[in-house]
Amino acid sequence: MMYPENKAIDEILKIIEVFNSKKADEWNGDQLSRIAVRLSTLMVNLGREVAEATHEANTKYAFRKFSYAKDYKAIRQDIETKIKDAEIEATVMSIDNQRDEVEAQYKADLLKTLYDDCERLIMSVQSRLKYLQSERIASNLPNVE
Repeated sequence: MMYPENKAIDEILKIIEVFNSKKADEWNGDQLSRIAVRLSTLMVNLGREVAEATHEANTKYAFRKFSYAKDYKAIRQDIETKIKDAEIEATVMSIDNQRDEVEAQYKADLLKTLYDDCERLIMSVQSRLKYLQSERIASNLPNVE
């Protein structure tokens, strides 16, 4: 995957890689807490990246639509009998804009997916922390037989 260059994204990907390198029961509560807090902090920056990428994709989409409509109108006004040719020409002129739009949307989708992945990882870490906490409480209870 080709994420944009960004220190927060690089650190998130490294945390995910390190987290996946061990089984869930190999992490202690302190380590899990630190991972959750760090990911939560990094997600603030990632959220900004998602918003910027989505804005860029939406802007390119709007520009392409405007450009297509403007070109189509100009060509259609030339001669009514050449409408089919004009539609083809207008479409060809907007191919580069469409390519930019698709790439921008891919970037936005990729960042949004990473953001969602971070949320899921934080929830998993929190769940594991709750389990460790309940296990600790249970181990301190006297055995009743």
